[in-house]
Formats: sequence, C-alpha cells, structure tokens
Amino acid sequence: MIRILENGPAASAGLRKGDLISSLNRRPIVSPLDFNLALYAASGQDDMPVLLRRGGKVLEKKIERPRNRTLTDRFREAKEGKKGRANRYLRSRIGFSCTELDPPLARFLQLPGTLEGVVVLDLLANGPAAELGIQRFDVILGFGDLDTNYRPEWAVKSVEDMASALYRLGTGRTVKIQIYRRKEEYMHGMISIR
Repeated sequence: MIRILENGPAASAGLRKGDLISSLNRRPIVSPLDFNLALYAASGQDDMPVLLRRGGKVLEKKIERPRNRTLTDRFREAKEGKKGRANRYLRSRIGFSCTELDPPLARFLQLPGTLEGVVVLDLLANGPAAELGIQRFDVILGFGDLDTNYRPEWAVKSVEDMASALYRLGTGRTVKIQIYRRKEEYMHGMISIR
C-alpha cells in the first residue's frame, strides 16, 4: 500500500502504508488494476478477506466492503429495466453489453476522469465487437471520425445513446467505432451492425 486514507475501510481494518496485498476477497492481486477491480466487484455489506505481507509476515485482515454502486450492481442493471432492453439490442446488433462511464468507475478502472462514453461489460464470443478486438472494460466513445478534441461525430454517453445511435445508423452497415483503452490509447475500427 502506498497510502491509506485516514478513517477509510483499509485504515479501519488495520492496513498500513508499505503492506503488500497478495489477495483481496480471495482474488489474486498482482497490479493496482487487479486491486481496483476486486474492490469494485464487491457487493453487499459483508467483510472482504485481505491477505498481505508485512515485514516478512503473512497476515489476514478483513475490510468492510464499499457501499458505492459495485460492478456486480452494474451487471445486474445491464440486464434489467430500460438499460436491459437497450443492452439486449446492443448484444444482438454488435455483440456486447455496457454501462455508463461515471467518475467512480473511471477511478476504479484507472481511466481519465474527462472521458465520456460507455464501458464494455460483456462480449459475445463471435459477435462483431469481439471480431474487431474490442475487450472487456474498453470505453466506447461513439461512431464516426474524431474531431480535434477527440470527440466522435456520434458521441455516446449512455447505454440508451448507444442503442439509439445504432438504431439510427441502421442494420447491415459497417461504421467506424471509436474506442479508448487503458494507457491513453485511442483506437478505431470498422464494425458491422447486424
């Protein structure tokens, strides 16, 4: 741990600066992204077991799970209600479901807070998105060419925006899709809408 927030869940559990976390909630941790994803995937109010090394000793602690909207909540929302209908449409047309990129999710995925788009949650193995090489947790910015501010012609900020843009573009078309992947990589490719 590089730093511990005073009065935060890690401090309350007895974690200290310099602790080396090897697992969180029984998930192996080898990078800061692994830690953030394990933390974000937590749901409910139970404790999370943490395995760590401190001064040559292996210790187990328990951290209270976060009370914010978790990745598990986002997967459930992606399947239910208005977002569920929009995501079913997206899966049938381009082969993935997604959720809005908001500041907490951007922090957990270590993405710039200025990005606007939708985050890919789930991919169909043989869908157009997978064939293009889109990956889980890529950010879809929109369709068309980017302007000088890296904004696409048809920007998407929500699941509903994404479904609406695909509906307007029509089926049987191939369009340019704009993607942001971690490490400040802006990418694009041509995707076929079924």
